[in-house]
Amino acid sequence: DMSKYTRAEQFYVISVVWEEFITRGIVHQSLRRVIPGKNVEKLALILTALFFGALHIHMGIYYMFGASILLGILGFLYIKQNSIWGTCIPHYVLGVALLILNLV
Repeated sequence: DMSKYTRAEQFYVISVVWEEFITRGIVHQSLRRVIPGKNVEKLALILTALFFGALHIHMGIYYMFGASILLGILGFLYIKQNSIWGTCIPHYVLGVALLILNLV
């Protein structure tokens, strides 16, 4: 029964794709273009992870740090695959697991 879930929970798959598109497709790619030097990928990954974490501050400071760490880890997948789809699936699965475990 879907009525026990909020609208945000019901449309979580859409928000995961949206978040990944914004953070990877826009922020990470833009940072790749503007950061000078040979550590472009590392800096883009760190700054994108911090940005993503900041988007989750409304969930609390621990959640914000967890989101930053998750995005950092998923960032390695993105760098290897150069596709947001490889990050959307684990992002979604983890989010649903947290929801099921009542941790969000």
